[in-house]
Amino acid sequence: MSQSEIMEEFRAGVTACLRSWTALRAAVERGWGGSDSQAKADALRDHIYEIFDGSSNPPKAIEKGNLEDNLLFYLDEQFGVYLE
Repeated sequence: MSQSEIMEEFRAGVTACLRSWTALRAAVERGWGGSDSQAKADALRDHIYEIFDGSSNPPKAIEKGNLEDNLLFYLDEQFGVYLE
């Protein structure tokens, strides 16, 4: 499998995970992030793509182990959703 195919599969997986994440889905559907809630969710997805684009090891901007903390922070900051 080529690097391009691997990234395509990874992006599909990230998209599926974010779409099925109840907290994020509720925040977007209910507009907790304002009128641009969907754009904020899309920006989150794109940011994850950039972090894990495969061009650097470890991934740029964030260590994999800190992804959870960053996701929780993003939901709190952008949507006013606090998760434990």
